[in-house]
Amino acid sequence: MKSLISHLRARRFVVLFVGALSSLLLAGTTIYALGGFTATITNTGPGFASGTILLQENQGVNTCLSSAAGAITTNSGTCATINLFGTSNADPGTTNVTSVSFKNIGTINASTFTLTPSGCTQAHNSATSPYYGSDASFCSLVDITIENDTVPGSPVCVFPAGPGACPSLSNSNTLSSLGVTPISLGSLASGATDTFTINAELDPSATNADQGLVANDNLAWELAQ
Repeated sequence: MKSLISHLRARRFVVLFVGALSSLLLAGTTIYALGGFTATITNTGPGFASGTILLQENQGVNTCLSSAAGAITTNSGTCATINLFGTSNADPGTTNVTSVSFKNIGTINASTFTLTPSGCTQAHNSATSPYYGSDASFCSLVDITIENDTVPGSPVCVFPAGPGACPSLSNSNTLSSLGVTPISLGSLASGATDTFTINAELDPSATNADQGLVANDNLAWELAQ
């Protein structure tokens, strides 16, 4: 009987010892997992962002934009509220003066600013219908000059191209001779504005055959990086 009791006590000791050792090992493992020094930085800056080149046209109370607010798609707008030629009821020899300005309202400087005419076409003036003339060369009787007046006192003639102020209106410079070749206007920095003066008249040599007609030339103004 004593031998059995001694054996049981020995087994109990072993069990207690193993249990205590397991507890120590687990405790050591836990302490090891929580130990050590760390340092972390997570960058949450604004990221890689693109800028914009946006063109705004102004003539009096009328404003046109290359893109409406919101999502930019083609960034190419059309504008029917601004008449760059100044009138829809011209008479021979009367000069019509139009001032128009263009501003780069984007955040990126535009290295090129160009004006591209579409080429003059003619039609009947709906305001005089059913009365209109028969001259098929009406575009060649619309005299025009385009002048850059951004710097006061230092004009630059855009059409016909040349330094200084534009010459007087004459039948040498017309919507027909304006052509379709892009015209360089220099550059336009972010926030900068260029102002242009367009003089136009129906040439004094116009006849009755030129009544009730309209000359159309869509002028495209473009900024590029």
